[in-house]
Order: sequence, then structure tokens, then C-alpha cells
Amino acid sequence: MIFFYKELAYRVMATIWLKTGAWVWMFARSEWHIGASGLIYGFVCFLFFSGIFRRDTRLTAISLLVTFLYGSLVWGILPVNQIVSWESHLFGSIAGLFSAYYYRLEGPKRPKPQWEIDEEYELLHPQVQEIEEGEHDLENLTPPEEKNSEIVNKISTPTEWKISYTITSKPSESSENKGD
Repeated sequence: MIFFYKELAYRVMATIWLKTGAWVWMFARSEWHIGASGLIYGFVCFLFFSGIFRRDTRLTAISLLVTFLYGSLVWGILPVNQIVSWESHLFGSIAGLFSAYYYRLEGPKRPKPQWEIDEEYELLHPQVQEIEEGEHDLENLTPPEEKNSEIVNKISTPTEWKISYTITSKPSESSENKGD
């Protein structure tokens, strides 16, 4: 969890831990509730629902991986065995769900696809950007300056060319065979 949610990891851990402990203390049966299973269930639910709420393909892939690897944890939420503190599992899962929803706008952001990035807007003349944003008067518009046209002309059109030719005779076949 720390790898994928660097900015949020410790806050999420504290939130899940405190909510799970408080809810178990207030609403669970009066039995012994030991271990960190409620916290683990909270982490698993946070990872699962966070990927869904954020609609990020990387985090959704993690959600599917968590479901594939730990999908059997769902049975721990149900009161199948009275010896197991299923209340900790249930409240930990609910705390993970609430934390994923609460922190859905924080943490890793979905990267913008290339087609959403408007590169042409960045290359426009500053006055055109101001006009599009409604901050410029159309009557006082000046044409953009061509900054690098002289440099391009100097580089692409050389003024002098110097070409040197060296003419040599081709050796004849008879001179090659004389050495034999």
C-alpha cells in the first residue's frame, strides 16, 4: 500500500486502525478481539475500492489482483465461526471502504492521455491565448514575430560551395597481368 499510495499510506493506516478499533469496541460482542485482522481487511478493501473510485487503470489492475489473491477473505466477514472475530473483519472492511471513498481525490492522479493534452495551445502566440481566454482586445492585435527565420535561412542556404575533383586513370587488365 505504501508503494502505490505514498502520500496517503500512513493517514489511511491510522484512519482504518482507529475506526476499526472504535467500531469493534462499541458494536461487537463482548468477547476477546485480538490480532490485526481487522486492519488487514481494511487495507484489502481500501486497495480494492480505491482503484474503482479513482478509475485509474493501474489502480484498477491492483484491485483485480487483490480480488484474485485475497477474494476468499469475503467469507471472513460473515459469522461462520464463533471463535473468529468476524466483527473486526466486517468493521475493518467498512473502514477501508469509507477511507477509499474519503481519500479518492487525494494521492496518485490518473495520468492524462496524449489526446487530452493540447500541444497546439501551448505553441500558440500569447495574444491568441489571451483572446481565447477573453483577456485581450481584438482591435490592438499585432502579428507575431518570426524569431528564427534568419537563422534557418543562413543554415539551410549556404552561399558558396567548393567542389574538388581528382581524376585518375583506371588500371588496364594488361598491366595487372604483367606481374605474372
